[in-house]
Amino acid sequence: VAGPLLYRLCEVQLPEIILHLSISTVNPIKSPLPHEGLLTWANDFCKEFGAASIGKCLTSFISWVLKECESSNVKVKATAISLVGEMYKQLGPVMKAMIASVVTKESLKAQMDKTFDSCP
Repeated sequence: VAGPLLYRLCEVQLPEIILHLSISTVNPIKSPLPHEGLLTWANDFCKEFGAASIGKCLTSFISWVLKECESSNVKVKATAISLVGEMYKQLGPVMKAMIASVVTKESLKAQMDKTFDSCP
């Protein structure tokens, strides 16, 4: 239900603002459903508008997605990893460099390398 509304908001306002507000709203919620929903929408957003349209908040957006990659919920984690893959397809080495500069945990680095290797 929220997806179409978020798309319309991105058409009239900078997508980075809509993403920032959406993440700020979902972050404190403990239920995994809103997290999975926003990640799914963000993946569709990247396909529709392009990951580059995220703009100035790309670094904070990637940090949020990486945090979600460490979720204990399997669906949230899988959706976040899928989003990383989509962004890597679009941004290539830029995405890889940004993630390398942020990730400190070896297990997450290994997961990201595996994700990058599986992307065409």
